[in-house]
Amino acid sequence: MAPRNCGLELKGCRPVRIMADLPVLIHNNIMKAASLFVVLSLLSLPGTTVALDGNTQLECPVTLLPPRPELEQPLDTGEIYITADEQAEITEGGRASLKGNVELARDGHQLRADRARLDQSDNTAEIDGDIHYWNKSIYMHSDSAHLDLDNNEGAFNRTDYLITRNLGHGGAEKIDIVADTLSIGTNIDYTTCAETASTGERTDPAWQISARTLELNHETERGAARHAVLRVKDIPVFYTPYLTFPLSDRRASGFLMPLVGSSNRNGLEIQTPWYWNIAPHMDATFTPRLLTDSGVMLMGEYRYLFATGTSSLNAEFLPSDNEYNDRDRSFISLEHNQSLAQRGQLYLLLNNVSDKRYFEDFGQTQVNSSSQFLERRAELSWLGDNWNMFARLHDYQTIDESLPATSRTYRRLPQIVFNAYSPLRNHQFNYRLTGEFVYFDRGDNPLLSSINGYRVDIAPSVSWPMEHIWGFLRPGAGLRYTGYGLEDTASNQETLDRALPYFNLDGGLFLERPLRFGDSTYLQTLEPRIYYLYIPEEDQANLPVFDTGINNFSFDSLFHNNRFIGGDRIGDANQLTLSLASRLLDERGVETVRFYVGQIYYLRDREVVLPGQPIQRDALSPVVAGFQAKLHSELYLRGEIEWDPNLDVTQRMVAQAYYNPAPQKILNAGYRVRRSAPGILRSNLLDVEQTSIAARWPLAGGFSVIGSWKYALSADRSLDIFAGLEYNGCCWSFRTVGRRFLTNLDGEYQNGVYMQFELKGLAGTGRKTLDFLTENIAGFRNEF
Repeated sequence: MAPRNCGLELKGCRPVRIMADLPVLIHNNIMKAASLFVVLSLLSLPGTTVALDGNTQLECPVTLLPPRPELEQPLDTGEIYITADEQAEITEGGRASLKGNVELARDGHQLRADRARLDQSDNTAEIDGDIHYWNKSIYMHSDSAHLDLDNNEGAFNRTDYLITRNLGHGGAEKIDIVADTLSIGTNIDYTTCAETASTGERTDPAWQISARTLELNHETERGAARHAVLRVKDIPVFYTPYLTFPLSDRRASGFLMPLVGSSNRNGLEIQTPWYWNIAPHMDATFTPRLLTDSGVMLMGEYRYLFATGTSSLNAEFLPSDNEYNDRDRSFISLEHNQSLAQRGQLYLLLNNVSDKRYFEDFGQTQVNSSSQFLERRAELSWLGDNWNMFARLHDYQTIDESLPATSRTYRRLPQIVFNAYSPLRNHQFNYRLTGEFVYFDRGDNPLLSSINGYRVDIAPSVSWPMEHIWGFLRPGAGLRYTGYGLEDTASNQETLDRALPYFNLDGGLFLERPLRFGDSTYLQTLEPRIYYLYIPEEDQANLPVFDTGINNFSFDSLFHNNRFIGGDRIGDANQLTLSLASRLLDERGVETVRFYVGQIYYLRDREVVLPGQPIQRDALSPVVAGFQAKLHSELYLRGEIEWDPNLDVTQRMVAQAYYNPAPQKILNAGYRVRRSAPGILRSNLLDVEQTSIAARWPLAGGFSVIGSWKYALSADRSLDIFAGLEYNGCCWSFRTVGRRFLTNLDGEYQNGVYMQFELKGLAGTGRKTLDFLTENIAGFRNEF
């Protein structure tokens, strides 16, 4: 995969192109450099201090571009401006000698020096003595120089230079200037580390490149070094005969810095991606991935950006996996998203994987390592003024072929959904029509014992909302008709249908009062709500179950018209929901705290059930209560509990806290419980009791600790745990993470160590670490 900073959506990527004799030499030197970075990270860097105001970030040195001398008036093209403190000596042949604070300017080039000798016959100049030179691309401080004023060219000896674009700088034995676009240095150093501390003291760079020759192309914004050595604190750690690197964020083709990692499943892992900047709207990345225990995997990513959408193709192929009976293994994914005229949208998603263990062995997260299905979808949607619709082809690849038939997912070939509604009007009738046609298919495999067929679902409804500032009342009624055309079933069951009316009444009040805490004034609301639902009972046991399950119980589900999701069952209902909510609004009207509680009172048994489930006879639903609180813009708390009074047991509970006092300070903690109610069958639902904690916390001097731990209390084992240390310095950064996560239900773990370092202004490596850091630490942002 391409690093994130090579995205089409960003201004540019920063590939480094390296040509060396042996790949092993590259890897060994990278490991040496990484080791040195770890050692350096334990030392104080010269010229840096730590802020004393609670901010643990480094106060970085600065590199300042000396200001140009101001001209008395703008110059015309080709016009030369020359001045000196002492009188010029003019000799025969048009030669002139100037002394004392000599200033020269022409076509954006400016120079200041102690002495200058000009030859008007060929428009050249010999300059020496404390030379300061500026053009639009570079600044130089030199001992002596030769200038060709007609061609805006020059040669500067024993010079320090500073690139105006990225403040890259260094020293050279000689630098040749070719117009404004090219600078060629001999025996030259290059770094982007700032050279002057805030105290005014000069600092030694943490890293620099020393090269026999260095070509700085200011037009393409690329640097090309020959016979280059990377030095860390004057210690040579890496040599290459040829090296290219960026002078800005502009995208360019070339090798990216390798990624190095290690895991118990794959052994040592080395990725050497090559980035291809095909066009401004198109790019690709090709990555050989060496896995010492399995072989060499070939990875590729192609991305295309056009005016109305995006497209990406990812492919991975591992021939003859040594750890998987020498079988070929692969994964491919295509995603396409495109806007169409008149508010249309096209979306394509195609996935395919070679075997059920692929994600266990090569997946980066616990989620994809335990995936049982891969989605495939083609969807065309359209949005009108008072209507919307979509047509979809929806398929899944079953990764684990050993799954029982009841756990397989039906394909929808096709699914067409249509919604039409009148504009929302108060004290008037509002109309809505929802329709769906879908054909469900599991193929002709006799082992699955599946019924294929289509389902038509049509639901017209009407409501009369009465909205007021103090409350609302919304009576509504509707009819839902469902018809089936079935295959592979008895002849008298080929055509089935069901039609059920429903009535609901939703009402509530908005009460409020001022409230004061200390010096702060709030507005407290009290919001009682009542919701009544009636649906007559009809035996639906003869209808198939294609995509229907029980809706997850929550506070929002207290006000749903159907306790099932999917169209194969409509739950009979004669029930009343009572709820109460209260909010605190600050002086700006922003909600800071919310509390809510609610429960359903059943006025009769619920006889419509899914196959294998008993009739529900409880008179009361579980009580759902929760809260949300945002305190001082730093601390966010939320929690919800579902308590069943019939069993006197907590069915579900979640509590989460997010503390984010500063952009780089994150501390998250959570606890959740979920238990299956007796007699209720839900697919893929297990009892869960888990805790989680995740943090990114700065220490001193640019250091931060990062980590996450997800623990299953019911199973008494860790699900996913990682910890690491990162250093974000002024001109380089380093991050290392050790990780252990559960890959399957058999209790197998994968252990790995991942490394990322970046020479700021040069290149980065190890972007793989960002994928699971952003997934496991809510609010995490890359600061490198």
